[in-house]
Amino acid sequence: QIISGAKFSEDARIQLEQGSFANSNEIASYLIIFMPFLLYLVLRPKVNIMVRLAAIGVIFVSIGQALATGSRQGLILLSLSGLILFAKLSLANKIRVLLPTLGIAVFMFVSLPLATKTRLLSLFNEDAAENASALASKLSRTALLMESIDISIRHPIFGIGFNVYHAVAGEFRSDPNSRRLWQTTHNAFTQVSAENGMPALIFFLAAFFFAFTYIRDTRRVAAKHPQLVEMRLMADCLFMTLISVIVAGFFGNTAYHYPTYVVLSLVVPVRAIAFREANALAANAVAAPPSRMFENRFTVPAGQKPVTIDATADAAPEMEADPADQYGNVP
Repeated sequence: QIISGAKFSEDARIQLEQGSFANSNEIASYLIIFMPFLLYLVLRPKVNIMVRLAAIGVIFVSIGQALATGSRQGLILLSLSGLILFAKLSLANKIRVLLPTLGIAVFMFVSLPLATKTRLLSLFNEDAAENASALASKLSRTALLMESIDISIRHPIFGIGFNVYHAVAGEFRSDPNSRRLWQTTHNAFTQVSAENGMPALIFFLAAFFFAFTYIRDTRRVAAKHPQLVEMRLMADCLFMTLISVIVAGFFGNTAYHYPTYVVLSLVVPVRAIAFREANALAANAVAAPPSRMFENRFTVPAGQKPVTIDATADAAPEMEADPADQYGNVP
C-alpha cells in the first residue's frame, strides 16, 4: 500500500491521502523498521535465488520511498542502520551488500525533488530562509517535548490519562496562559510518562532492556554452535529492528503502535528456539557412541590381518614365577 499508493504532497513529501500513513514520518519509520527482516532473506544461507532477488528489490524500493518522504527521522534511521550493518557484517559482506546499497541510495537521493532534498539536508543546515517549514517543525517538536517533560514531572504517578495528551495537555500545563499546541508529544517515552506516569515508563523501558538481554542470550548460544548460524543472523536483524524502534520513539508517538510490540514479542520465541536447538545439539553429542571418536583414525597395513579381542574370553593363565630374582640369584 505504501509503495503503490503514496503520492507527493504540496511540499514534495510522499504520503498517503488518509490514515496513519498520511504522515510522511510514519511511512519512513515503518519502511525502515521492517527492512532488517528483508535483509535476513538476503543474507540467510540456502535461500532461493528468486526470493533473495525479490527481497533485494523491495529493500531498494523501500530506501527510495523512505528518502522520498523527506523525513529527517527516516534519514537518521537509515544512517544508523548502515552503521550497524557496517559493524556487524564481515568484510566480504560489507563489499557485497553495503557498497551497492550506498551507491543506489546516493543515486535515489540525487533524483529526489529539490524541496525534498532541501528538507533532508536541513538536518545539517539550519538556514531559516531555505528551510522555514523544517525549522518550524523542529521548534514545534522541541516545545512539545518540553511540555511533556513538565507534565511528567508535575504528574509522576498516574499521568494525565491514557492516549488523551493532545486533548487535555493544555489544562495541566504549568503556564496556562501559553499557547495551546493541540498535538501529541512526538516522543514515545514522554508520551508514556506524561499520560500514564513514571511507573509505566519504568515498565516500558524494562521491556526494551529484557529484549536486548534476550537478543544477547540468543547470539551467545548461537555462537557456540555453527549449525545455528541462522539464529545468530535473526538475532542481529532483531537487534537492528529494535534500535530502529527506539530511535523512532524519540521522534514520534509510537508508544502504542503495534510494530513496537511485535518486535518486543519476537525476541521471546527466537531465544526459545535457539536454546531448544542448542540443547538438542548438546544431547546428540552426548548420546553419540564413543567408538566414533576414533573412527578411521587407525588403519591396518595391507596384507595384515586385523587383531580382534574377545572381551568375554577367560583371562590368560598366570605365568610361573622365575626362580631367579632380578639379579640372577637362585634362592
